[in-house]
Amino acid sequence: MLKISFRRNFCALLFIAAALPVPAFCAVAAPEPRSYHTLTTGNGHGFQLYDETSGRRFAFMDHPYRYLRAPKDLATDGPESRNLLEDFALGMAKDGSTDWFSAAEPGAAGYAEETNIIKTALRSGGNRADIYYFSPFGLERNAMIALARMPAGAAGAARFKFNLGASAPNDLMRLAFKVSPVPGQRLQKLGEAWVQTGNGGGALIYLPLADNAALKCAVSGSSAPVPAGAISGETVCAGDEVSGEFALAAKEGWFGLLIAYVDEPAEVPAALDSLRGWLAGRGQQAILKDSLAEWAAWRKPPRVRFRSEDEAKVWRQNEAVLRMAQVREPNIRREGVLRVNNGMILASLMPGCWATGWVRDGSYATAALARMGHWKEAKASLDFFLNAEPVGKFKSYASFSDYRISLTRYYGSGEEEADHSGWPQPNIEFDDWGLFLWAAGQYVAASGDTAWLSEPARKGTVYVQGENGYRTVGVSDGTRKGTVYEALRDGVARPLEENLEPYPLPRILQRDSSIWEVHGNARHYAFSNINAIRGLLDFAALAKKAGKAADAEKYERLAKEIRAGFESSFAAEDGLLGALERSKATDTDGAVIEALGMGVLSEPKGRLAMSTLAKMEKLKTAAGGYKRNGGDDPYDFNEWVFMDLRAASALYRLEQPKKADYFVESVTRRAAANFGLIAELYNVVAKDGPIGAYTGSIPMAGYGSGVYIMALLDRDGLLNPVGH
Repeated sequence: MLKISFRRNFCALLFIAAALPVPAFCAVAAPEPRSYHTLTTGNGHGFQLYDETSGRRFAFMDHPYRYLRAPKDLATDGPESRNLLEDFALGMAKDGSTDWFSAAEPGAAGYAEETNIIKTALRSGGNRADIYYFSPFGLERNAMIALARMPAGAAGAARFKFNLGASAPNDLMRLAFKVSPVPGQRLQKLGEAWVQTGNGGGALIYLPLADNAALKCAVSGSSAPVPAGAISGETVCAGDEVSGEFALAAKEGWFGLLIAYVDEPAEVPAALDSLRGWLAGRGQQAILKDSLAEWAAWRKPPRVRFRSEDEAKVWRQNEAVLRMAQVREPNIRREGVLRVNNGMILASLMPGCWATGWVRDGSYATAALARMGHWKEAKASLDFFLNAEPVGKFKSYASFSDYRISLTRYYGSGEEEADHSGWPQPNIEFDDWGLFLWAAGQYVAASGDTAWLSEPARKGTVYVQGENGYRTVGVSDGTRKGTVYEALRDGVARPLEENLEPYPLPRILQRDSSIWEVHGNARHYAFSNINAIRGLLDFAALAKKAGKAADAEKYERLAKEIRAGFESSFAAEDGLLGALERSKATDTDGAVIEALGMGVLSEPKGRLAMSTLAKMEKLKTAAGGYKRNGGDDPYDFNEWVFMDLRAASALYRLEQPKKADYFVESVTRRAAANFGLIAELYNVVAKDGPIGAYTGSIPMAGYGSGVYIMALLDRDGLLNPVGH
């Protein structure tokens, strides 16, 4: 900061003197334009979304993940979580004359102190109100707080229309947040709160944050009565749809409302008790102050030396994204349906379309959390992977191995999903298993928690594929069997071993879908083998820490055999191939950069490493970084932030910091212009918008926040430990 201040002051003096030529370093780069305008808040139980451009809250999701559970037809994606929000706005009147619902203009928006607390403002005439929306951590509920600090003499109000409707299917690549109304909604008064129930299921609780609130409600239609439920309060409105407007009393210049969702109306009384207990009679200003303090207490001191204020803010915001990406719902069994998702990390926050629990993305996020010092969250993620069930559904694609970690991703229920997405064949991704072992190794290396390896691990339901679908061959009774170490060995390391090509073929993995998820077009992919080597080396290190010398020797030897097979099979004159089965897309594949970033080559700075690095230049885009491969799909030729940041980590390991710095600085600059959030892709096609504009799924967690944080750690020499 001193250097920046000196430069600005020195340049200012030159300008004043007007007698000296202005040196080049005085030039100030044009600010990066903002290309993304949505802010997300969430606390692991749901997401609420705000659009800066319109000043509207446009989504209140009933769950944080996209797909709730498995469908009957596994080639489809399954029922999706619901957006319950049609309209919500805070408003106020000053001197009884100004209706801020219609007259006020929204101000600029952002995150307060790089948290999940969305801060914006409303202006009307000479009046201004500061507005805050957030889903509080420490309250284990799907809830949103809406607060306003208003000018003197103003009275507060909140206008709302929610619909407990049906699940609305979306386009695979885009969440539209459509509300699918189900006729039959009811508002009831229950003490100081109001409760909305409907024929679509669930219940909403509206709890004003000061005394003497009043509600005016309106209905449309009355043809669909709501069945009587567990709510015994007075019915104040009932019809096909209901909406309302609260008059909210101010307290010390603030007013506000808490809105919470529960899955079952019968849960409302207990939920209300927990909400009252969390509020503990606090005023709105105290709630905001305490929530900011909770964030400050949760953070870990950064282990890196930031090079700019923007970099520090982007780090902190992506620390917050990783926290928001982790599911905190309790594991439950309700009416015979099991949900075991606590600790699952989503690939993206909503509105990103990849709000799903991928193993690959979750592993990168877990490693980043561990290396930052957020060991509780990293361990919860690893335990989710071990506890999730049912798994093993796709054994016929994996040599009938008794595997424990999904071959692709998970539904919100914790059940394994192999991502058909309309294709006849599922994705089978052996890279997931190696990445999980790597993430487990990162956690133990960072935390020193070798005791975790001796903790009990849970046995999930096991399925196999038959002619008529799936048949159960073992059903979990909720008990635990074996230790974490045994689960890592028998459910991950051993299945990797069992899915190698047989002798006399090279010791490489069988064909799979790998990182770019090619469904039925399976090949021998470099990325899967890179992570098998990395994961088995890390498992061997864990075996040593667990006192299992024979296992350590066996799996270190196996990792080296795979490395030898990989280097002999995938090496070409110009560097590593992405797959043995040649194609335009795989001959030049950015995923091979992980051979350098993960440190798996026998000569980390040898000819093969250097030629592979040079080959990456073929993937440069108009936005300045790397596309993922040589394919022709927009997903192939737009720039991938993941590729840029993993290339940066590889370059730091290879002691080429200037080249690495370019990628870190580029991502930092763009993120700083976009609320600190990181996109999946940068646009490189002029007809689709500005070059470098955010596109794809936004914001990304493992592929964005996780790899950004690790790149900064790698820059400062805090490299993730690797072994040979």
